[in-house]
Amino acid sequence: MTLFENEQLDEIKQIVLDLKNRVEKLEGRKLKSEESEKMPFESFWNKYDKKVDRVKCEKLWNKLCITDQKLTLRHLDYYIPQTEKQFRKNPQTYLNGQCWNDEIIMEQMRE
Repeated sequence: MTLFENEQLDEIKQIVLDLKNRVEKLEGRKLKSEESEKMPFESFWNKYDKKVDRVKCEKLWNKLCITDQKLTLRHLDYYIPQTEKQFRKNPQTYLNGQCWNDEIIMEQMRE
């Protein structure tokens, strides 16, 4: 390899290293911003309204990504009115089973 080729190779290596550093910084920012966007546990806890195993539920809630948290809260808008509190799954079971993906069978209105 000539001296010129070595210099070009060194320049390319430096550019690649700079790009990797930029990507790492951007990914770090993305992770931090996603953490700040997460829904507070209280929004789930109060909406679910079956107060069992709060500490375990909070840990599970905080492990969920923002998308699953939003899906959960949206699903609860339909699930809660369709189930009597005594027959509703415990919140820990709901979170462990990812029940926000479950089908909700709406009670038919009687004519």
